[in-house]
Amino acid sequence: VGGPDWLDTNRFDVIATVPADSTPETLKTMLRSLLIDRFHLVARRDTRSLPAYVMTAGKKLQLRLAGQSNESPEESGCKIQQPARLIIFECRNMTMAAFANQLPSVREASGYLFNYPVVDRTGLKDTFIYTVQWSPRIAVRPSPLAPDAVTIFDAFEKLGLKLEMSKIPTSVVVVESV
Repeated sequence: VGGPDWLDTNRFDVIATVPADSTPETLKTMLRSLLIDRFHLVARRDTRSLPAYVMTAGKKLQLRLAGQSNESPEESGCKIQQPARLIIFECRNMTMAAFANQLPSVREASGYLFNYPVVDRTGLKDTFIYTVQWSPRIAVRPSPLAPDAVTIFDAFEKLGLKLEMSKIPTSVVVVESV
């Protein structure tokens, strides 16, 4: 956050040679030094309240515990199916935290979430089996959602979960000058 307006639009390629035995942490330190030297970057870490979706548990959860089914315990993760009018997101042996982390990167959810992060505040630690079904929302579609459409928010409520926009404390890098 912060810095001049061009920081959001201008991009630069950094071409540099590093020792072969450099660790990822060493590479970060070297890049930071390069940015300070070449761009006169002055930055600091801070915490700001930024928009995010918060996932909470409702009163009546419609989730199955992963250990209560005949599913193989090795199967873990979510798979997308997209028949004609619905997105079907089937999750197996997933924690709510892992689900919340994965959801913003699901292309089919971006029409609702607009790449905002999702934070798990359900308090649920177990792994679950569940299916979330919603109607796609495509930005280039000229008309609004059909009257019988199911939003991603409605789909969460059917599972006994809530997905609401909120502001949460988020670690950021504040650019003082560059």
